[in-house]
Amino acid sequence: MDDTPADPSGAAASDEVHEQPAAGGAGPVILLVDDDPTLGQVVAACLDFEGAQVVTAHSVAEARAALDPSLAHVVLDRRLPDGDGLDLLDDLRATCPDVPVVVFTAYDDPSETDLPHVPKSDIAALVDLLGLEPASHEPPTASTAPAPAVVLPPAAGDLGGL
Repeated sequence: MDDTPADPSGAAASDEVHEQPAAGGAGPVILLVDDDPTLGQVVAACLDFEGAQVVTAHSVAEARAALDPSLAHVVLDRRLPDGDGLDLLDDLRATCPDVPVVVFTAYDDPSETDLPHVPKSDIAALVDLLGLEPASHEPPTASTAPAPAVVLPPAAGDLGGL
């Protein structure tokens, strides 16, 4: 039985890797491995906002194809359509041995591995664990905020067609 979530558009799942470059393109590259495309988009958007470049993979096979020594972090789900995210650990050690890995899943036994674990319900904890900070998305300060618009009332007798 195939329990792969159906794409809302009705399109079949593919084995291609999806890149979502960050606004500035200069942030750390994070491989996000998650089979849930909706949650994956939300997490990728949050990581992008924090200055990361996100490469997403929805299966073990897609993740293997995306492994690269330039990765700064790998975020792994456990239950994927073609295996356990932890199945990638040997490939990760061979391809990019120094890349930190975070297990990001709702179904997990943290005693199975010494990797850091973050529940899927806590994206903020994931961002903190990855050490990300917003690059240029800070709210304006008094010195950088635009001056408020000034609207003057019409001069007496000048109703301009009202």
